[in-house]
Amino acid sequence: MMGRGNAYRLRAADMLAKAEQNKRYREEFENLAMAYLRLAEQADRNAKLGQLLEPDDPAAPSKAPVGADATTAAASATTAAQDEITD
Repeated sequence: MMGRGNAYRLRAADMLAKAEQNKRYREEFENLAMAYLRLAEQADRNAKLGQLLEPDDPAAPSKAPVGADATTAAASATTAAQDEITD
């Protein structure tokens, strides 16, 4: 089974590939790649400490993580950018 850190690294590589394919949104995809790499590093640190990473984990506290609104907004912006690319 692949760890969370490696899953984020794969997403970062995917964003870099999209940056190469789409010159119009290159900078945005590169920024997303960097964000995924930061998430990978944090996931690795969390794994070493034995901390939960995913808020939907049944063992996770029921309280929403700090910055959840920002994460939702970023995900919406990513989806909108990808939809625009495919149009």
